[in-house]
Amino acid sequence: MRRPMKEINDKKTTTSPKKPHPTERIIDAARTLFFKYGVAAVSTDMLAKEANMSKATMYSRFKSKEEILVAVLDHECKQFFIPAFEAIDNEKDYRQAFINFGVNLLHFLEDPKIVRFDQLMLTQVLENPDMSKLFYKRAYEVTYSHLEDMIAHGQKKGFIKRKETPELLADLLLNSWEGKTYQKLLYGFKTSKFKDHKKHIQTVMAIILEL
Repeated sequence: MRRPMKEINDKKTTTSPKKPHPTERIIDAARTLFFKYGVAAVSTDMLAKEANMSKATMYSRFKSKEEILVAVLDHECKQFFIPAFEAIDNEKDYRQAFINFGVNLLHFLEDPKIVRFDQLMLTQVLENPDMSKLFYKRAYEVTYSHLEDMIAHGQKKGFIKRKETPELLADLLLNSWEGKTYQKLLYGFKTSKFKDHKKHIQTVMAIILEL
């Protein structure tokens, strides 16, 4: 007896949910454990168990816990969206791109996972200074560099009249954007938040960049 065509097609199209790639499972497990216990307290045995795989499988993708930490670091840093600005040739659009960059940055910094990761990296300064330096280079230094490029572009186009170097202006701008609020978040004041992101960004831009 022949089965109905619909029944055959239904069986062909039924698929089980796709399992996360082993590398993704390791990174997710590491994020969970690092955030919960701190980097130093997490062993490779704990990582393998949380990722639901053997240590041999884990080591086939990462040679050490430090490599896993670097992968987690890259994952966190990639979450910050950096807008393109090179093609902007009018002041109104440039100013809006700058505001968007600042607002995105504040939302990023307020994320509890990002705050927790910053706190974890601070604990590495004494235990693993090379790792904390790597975090600075891949997170903060990249942000500073992009901000410097944005400022240099604005100076070249005449949107920013200030004559100070892009490096100095970026330093003043980023530290003023973060300000006391981010410091309080970093030190555990969970109720501390940026009240009006856009207004905060615009005020600092007006004072430092006169933009």
